[in-house]
Amino acid sequence: MNIPGTPSLFFLAYLFLFLPWMAFRSHRRLQQRGPTPGEIRFSDPELERIWIGTLVQQLILLTLAWLVGRDFQYSLWRWPPILLPTLVATLLALALCFVVRFALRCTMAPIERRSLLVYALAPRSRRQWCLKTLVVLCASLAEESAYRGVCWQIVAWSTDSFWLGTLLSAVAFAAVHRIQGWKSMLAISLFAVNMQALVWHTHSLLPAMLVHAVYDAIVILQIARQAARQRQSHSEQPAS
Repeated sequence: MNIPGTPSLFFLAYLFLFLPWMAFRSHRRLQQRGPTPGEIRFSDPELERIWIGTLVQQLILLTLAWLVGRDFQYSLWRWPPILLPTLVATLLALALCFVVRFALRCTMAPIERRSLLVYALAPRSRRQWCLKTLVVLCASLAEESAYRGVCWQIVAWSTDSFWLGTLLSAVAFAAVHRIQGWKSMLAISLFAVNMQALVWHTHSLLPAMLVHAVYDAIVILQIARQAARQRQSHSEQPAS
């Protein structure tokens, strides 16, 4: 057992305690707005404030990951050594993300899928799409740097265990997505393990960042289209 330095301990406390606490507090606040996520509605200003706040949080996370990683000479931007195997592994990791998403959706009834909070959070205007795009790009850099990079390095070095580092970083990553529900948190933990395997295989965070960005972009487009259809269907229903 190795004891990490003060910056690393602070970073672990931030990931394992502070961010999950913030996520669970946000979940409780949302529960006060409606009995089910599907009944929650956000105004345009509320939605924009949510994305701006998320963007600030991701920038803070990226900055902390860079500073702490630099403290023990860990590079966030190391280029993969061999490109062709990296490309194949990246495509396989992206495909596996969609397999996990498909499996998750199969466990949900149609009404359960339609009531997910992600539909209420879907961007509706050009300004919201710009903010959401920035959030996706920043989250791809920040979360991979923090969880698959610096966090894993600290935990794996401290415990002398690749698997414990992978498990704990995946749990921490899933915990900050509490508002998406327990089933989604399980899928997100599987995403995290998938990304960690990609980082291990390619010796670089960059492929994982790319998979994260592409996957999120495609899924958000699908969610936004479905959310638009739901709003249209809702507006066409006759008033009782």
